[in-house]
Amino acid sequence: MASTRHGKRENVRLGTVRVSVVILLGLLALWLSVALTVSLVLGRHQSEYALRLWPTGAEALARRSAELLVKQDNVAAAKTLAVTAITKEPANAAAARDLGLVYSFQGKGKQAKAAFAYAESMSRRDLPTQMWLIESRVQAEDVPGTLVHYDRAMRSSLESRKTLLPILVSATQDPSVADKLIKVLLARPNWRSEFIDALVGQSQSADAMGRILSALKLDPVDPIQARQLGIGLRHMVDLGAIPRAYSLYRQVRKYSTLNAPLLRGGDFETAGVLAPFEWQLTDGTDRQGVREPREGAQGQFALSLYGDSAGEIARQLMVLSPGTYRISGRAGGVSTDAARPTIAVICAKDAVVAANIALPAGNRSGFEGTFKIPANCPAQWMFVSIAGSLDRQSEAPWIDALQVQAVSVR
Repeated sequence: MASTRHGKRENVRLGTVRVSVVILLGLLALWLSVALTVSLVLGRHQSEYALRLWPTGAEALARRSAELLVKQDNVAAAKTLAVTAITKEPANAAAARDLGLVYSFQGKGKQAKAAFAYAESMSRRDLPTQMWLIESRVQAEDVPGTLVHYDRAMRSSLESRKTLLPILVSATQDPSVADKLIKVLLARPNWRSEFIDALVGQSQSADAMGRILSALKLDPVDPIQARQLGIGLRHMVDLGAIPRAYSLYRQVRKYSTLNAPLLRGGDFETAGVLAPFEWQLTDGTDRQGVREPREGAQGQFALSLYGDSAGEIARQLMVLSPGTYRISGRAGGVSTDAARPTIAVICAKDAVVAANIALPAGNRSGFEGTFKIPANCPAQWMFVSIAGSLDRQSEAPWIDALQVQAVSVR
C-alpha cells in the first residue's frame, strides 16, 4: 500500500516536471518569436526601435543561444553564446538562464542549479528561470520552495497563470500542500483572486475547497468574493459534500449549529447570494422569480411567480435532522385553477418527496402544513414551482413569510 502511494506521488511529481520542461521551452520559443517578429516589422521604417528590441550585444547573444536551445540542435554553440553574453554583460539574467539550460541538457545538475540561482539573483521576473526553479523544487519535494517560485512566476506574468493555476489547484488535493498554500494566499498576492476562481471552478476536492475558503475568510458583502463563495458552495454540493459545504456556509454567515435558521430568507427581503443554501431564483425567458412589493405581503418584498410553462421558480438546500416539521407562509394572487403553484420538500439523496403543498387560492391567505424527514434523508431541497402559464400581471401569484420550524426532532 505504501509503495502504491509512493508510486502515485512519483507519477504526479514526474508529470509536473515534464510539464515544466515543455512550458520552459515553449516560453523561450514565444519570447524569440515576439522579439523577432517585432524587429522585422519595425526594422524597415523604425530601425532605432528595432535595435532596442534586437541589439547586437549581450541581449542578442542570449536570444540566439535560446533559439538554439529551443531547437536543441546545437547545445555546444548555445553554451558558447551564453558564456559570451555573460562576459559582455554579467547582469544579463537571460544569458545565465540559457547557460543553466545548457547544463540541464548535459545532465550537470550542480552547475545548472548555480546558473539558475545566479539568473534569479539578477531578475526574479524571468519566467523561464522561475519555471526551472519550480521544477527543481518539485524534484526535491520541497513544497514551500515550490510555492515561492509559483508566487514569483505568477506575480510577474499574467500569461503564466493559465498554465500554473490549474496545476496548483490539482496539487491542493494534498492537505499538506493546501495548508502551505494558504499561508501564501493570506499574504494577498496579485494572483489570489484568479486562483480562487480556478479553485472553485476546477477543483475535484471538496475538502480542499472547504479548507482553503474557510481559511481565507472571504467576505460575502464583497460582490466578487460572494460570487466565488457561491460557486464554491454549489461545486462542493455537486461533488456530494453537502455537510462540508454547509459547514463552510455557516462559518461565512456566522451561524452556530444551534442558531442557524432551518430556512434562510423566507421573507424575501434580501437577495440570496450564497446559493444553494440561500434562494436560487430562476431567471429565464419562460419562468422567473422576482422579489418585488406586493399588496398583502409581510414586509417590503414578496416573491412573485411568473412563467409561461410549468417548472421550478426557486430552490434552496436545507439540512434538516430526521423528525417532524411545520411549514408556514403567506400567499396571494392564486387562482382557483386546480393547477396552482406548489412548495415541495424533496430528499437530496434519493428524491423522495417529504412534502408537496399547493398554495391556497385567494388574494392573500396564510397557509401551513407539516411534513416528516426520514432517517436516511440528511439534506433536502425546497422547490417553489408553477404548474402552468402565469402572465406577468398585478395578480400573478406570490409567496412570502415562509418559515420551517421543528415540531419534534429525533
